[in-house]
Amino acid sequence: AVSVLHNADVYNGLLQNKIRQYLPAHIQMIPQGGYVAQSLKDYLLRHPEMDSVCTKKGTVRYLTTESPERFRANSAIFLNEDVKVEKVVLG
Repeated sequence: AVSVLHNADVYNGLLQNKIRQYLPAHIQMIPQGGYVAQSLKDYLLRHPEMDSVCTKKGTVRYLTTESPERFRANSAIFLNEDVKVEKVVLG
């Protein structure tokens, strides 16, 4: 029987509470967000050369190949804010 759910998908961190409500009480959910953040911090401390290629200004740009309206509506669920979205065509 399953007793642990490893939260491996990137989006599962955003959906953790929703997933939890559908799991039986005896199932333990182990999110990985903290592990990934600590691992990245450790990596960056061991590789100071990465500092020169990391953006420091905090600029975010949202690009999508789907409908910008659909992307905007779905992103509002996760981000709790309205975002500016640009449609791109690949290839």
